[in-house]
Amino acid sequence: MKERTMPLIGIMSEKHNETEIIHKLNKKFKENDINSEMITINEKSIKNLKNIKLETVIIDKMLPVEFKEEINHLLRDTKYVLLNMDVNNNLENIKALKAIVITYGFNSKATITASSVEEDNTLLCIQRNIKTIKQKEIEQQEIAMKNNGSNKYVDMVIGTISLLYQLKT
Repeated sequence: MKERTMPLIGIMSEKHNETEIIHKLNKKFKENDINSEMITINEKSIKNLKNIKLETVIIDKMLPVEFKEEINHLLRDTKYVLLNMDVNNNLENIKALKAIVITYGFNSKATITASSVEEDNTLLCIQRNIKTIKQKEIEQQEIAMKNNGSNKYVDMVIGTISLLYQLKT
């Protein structure tokens, strides 16, 4: 199978979630014969990422105000920003981004939320149409997905990335 262009994904999360996201995304991309690269974004690394162009950035934690300029610079050329709406983020100018912002969480206004959560399965609810990396429109719908762990936010991230990159579930 011909490999697609390698996605470069930045992850800004608490350490335990970050490790789980990286592990599960690497596994998911590998199952779909796609090479990918994950970069951890934290207070120590953000200043060194000035010249990196990330395709997707996952923001799963409160952003430090003191790095507002660096974060805005990093997100300037990003194609997709996945933002946990249940976390208080300091992105007052998120609407000014060129990126496609996809929110997730249990917040009723999130683009992707869980309409039903059971022990083994989650029903993801896509509340607004989104475009995949290949510009395919995904309409509002509910999608059943197997839970991969105990953290439902990580499951929502994996489900959203799977939709964006059209990965087999």
